[in-house]
Amino acid sequence: MNRTAIFAIFALGSITLAACDKAPTNTADVQDQHEQEDITAQAVAQVPLPTITHFATRRTLKAAYEAQDQQIPTYSYHFSQMHNCYVPLGGDEHTFGYPVPGATQMTNPQKAVDICRDISGHYCYELMSQADPDTTFKPASEDATWLMQLNPTTGKNEVSYSEPQVFTKTSPIDPKWVCKPNQ
Repeated sequence: MNRTAIFAIFALGSITLAACDKAPTNTADVQDQHEQEDITAQAVAQVPLPTITHFATRRTLKAAYEAQDQQIPTYSYHFSQMHNCYVPLGGDEHTFGYPVPGATQMTNPQKAVDICRDISGHYCYELMSQADPDTTFKPASEDATWLMQLNPTTGKNEVSYSEPQVFTKTSPIDPKWVCKPNQ
């Protein structure tokens, strides 16, 4: 290989590595970040975190996760703002399990992509969107719900999808809150 080619490869590699160098440390954003960290440290020193001893929120969340893992009969409704009452989803038939928010994803929605290595050997990367297993890209948020529901015609469970907000319980709600026919 001639000297020109070696020099070109070295120059290109240096430019690539220089692009991955550390971010500047003297910008206004960095100064703001340091000031914010100082203010936060003062706040924590003056007002420490609360002393949590019963972990009630964690116990509730654990119970919710365990309940979601069961395919138990549930009753699902959406709220009719026009009539100020709840409308059962699926008529008098119950649903199964708890609803799954429409934007729930089975895989991480982002992946790290290696774009270079800096002179100290650290990788430079950026986050990119990653498709779900069905090759689609889901939104970060969505006002929709997936439900397992009994089909009264076939007698079998089937997946249903609902756009309105859904309310689900393991028992029917008080009938006074349910919309009456022709209401």
